[in-house]
Amino acid sequence: MFRLLFCVEEPAAAAGLRFFLESAPDWEVIGYVRDLDRLVQVLHCRQVDACLVEITPGLSYEQLAEVRQAAPGARIVLWGRQLSPELACHAHHLGVAGFISSLADREDLLATLRSIMSGSTAPAELLERYSNSAERVSLSPREGQLVSLLAQGLKNKEIAETLGISEGTVKVYLSRLYQKVGAKDRLELALFGLRSIAPNAGDDANGGTRARKGVAPLRVLVLPRPAHRTKKPAAMGHRGFVG
Repeated sequence: MFRLLFCVEEPAAAAGLRFFLESAPDWEVIGYVRDLDRLVQVLHCRQVDACLVEITPGLSYEQLAEVRQAAPGARIVLWGRQLSPELACHAHHLGVAGFISSLADREDLLATLRSIMSGSTAPAELLERYSNSAERVSLSPREGQLVSLLAQGLKNKEIAETLGISEGTVKVYLSRLYQKVGAKDRLELALFGLRSIAPNAGDDANGGTRARKGVAPLRVLVLPRPAHRTKKPAAMGHRGFVG
């Protein structure tokens, strides 16, 4: 019997998932949580075989990495209506086992989970195919801070003051970043940053904006892959996982 924990925001959706899973004799539902912070806390305390994570607007690379680190031996599976190439790219890099559409029926859901637990690599391979229209570029901590601040709309002088460096140093970093990621100007670089920052990532629990000096650096940028290097991604139907 496989032990499963899942993270879903809506109680009604969570109840439906629990009903599906508990009706199958090969699954033991450990429980469910409504946010990723709580998920990580539980994973540090409980051993699970699989973890189903709902795709929410704020789901980021950093959050997925925390889940992966908290449960290195578990199969991590994404669940939701849509999967963007950017998130698929992050997920594949982190070793996520697959994606299941929230529109899948009970049999498709269970069949995909069983396939993943049996050791099949098909769901992960299809996840990789869906990420083919995007690519990851690693950033140094300073580069990540600069791109984060640029994406917030800060000017060079403001970035320099926030990071405690000179405007000239900011310009040098920007010039290098343009070449590194293939951006033609600061606007395009800022847009790349926005694609890689989770919505509301700069807000605190009370809805206020965090101090800019405490900005967390982006670890990677996810960029659209040039057309001549892009393979056609797998079509994503409403049943089962990607493919």
